Amino acid sequence: MAHVLSELKLNLLEKKENNFIPSAALTLLGKLEEAGEANVNLFHKVARDISDKCLSYLDLYDGSYEDVLPHLRIDLNREISWVRVCESAEKVNIMFGKQVINSNSLFDEMVLVKRYMSERCKEESWKNASLEQKWVEMFKEFEKKRIRVSNFQKLVEFIFCLPGTSAHVERIFSIMKSMSSESRSRMLEQNVKAVITCKINTDWSCSEFYENVKLNNVFLKKVLSTDKYDWANK
Repeated sequence: MAHVLSELKLNLLEKKENNFIPSAALTLLGKLEEAGEANVNLFHKVARDISDKCLSYLDLYDGSYEDVLPHLRIDLNREISWVRVCESAEKVNIMFGKQVINSNSLFDEMVLVKRYMSERCKEESWKNASLEQKWVEMFKEFEKKRIRVSNFQKLVEFIFCLPGTSAHVERIFSIMKSMSSESRSRMLEQNVKAVITCKINTDWSCSEFYENVKLNNVFLKKVLSTDKYDWANK
């Protein structure tokens, strides 16, 4: 993810420095200027301001990745470096305040990973596989052969769990905003939490949710009982 953010920042910076505007937008801008409905200089100024805001936003998240750990990824054009792997493991251990990754065992596991990569790197299916598919395929193969790489697997899992953006958090605020209305202005906090939990953890529509819930007798019995209330359990 850090690699993707870095490439995105570079792309935006190049566009800003070269005042890049897509051809379709330039054509439309030219027509609007001829009709006296647009100011080209003002348009470019606003575009640069937007680029600056985007770059500042990316700097915020890119910096957080640099503070957490170096980026570790399978790259067919570059071998996995023990220095980077070791630094990553040390930072993970520091974050948890204890040794969750054993560096001594990690080195032996890294040798096995590199050997596996060297055997697979020339295969067309391996070249076309995504980064996630490569890791999953590799660990499944190790598990099948009962080869232990638990420390290396922990490190990879930790890296993949890092969120690239705050979109998942912003989505919750968006849902809360859509729920706000005059008829719902006095909803209790626990009711808001319950509705948001349902919306985030299912992809059902309202009708699908209704159809699935009405057939679940155990669930309906719990809804109708007083077990869900704190005062009933006291």
